[in-house]
Amino acid sequence: MSLAVVDKKTLVSILGSGRMVKVDRATFEASLGGPDPSLPLLSDLKAGRVGPQHVGSCTPLRG
Repeated sequence: MSLAVVDKKTLVSILGSGRMVKVDRATFEASLGGPDPSLPLLSDLKAGRVGPQHVGSCTPLRG
């Protein structure tokens, strides 16, 4: 699971299946104790600008 910033109020959680689930940013940051500046922007993820720290483990595709 990874998180990405959509806007000032919304985050999305990207599940292993590829499904995106909206998360309230204020609630998430309150559970962490403050904002997390290391979260990537969703627009950067969609454009392929992903840092190595945001990439999970890779699994081979079955085909």
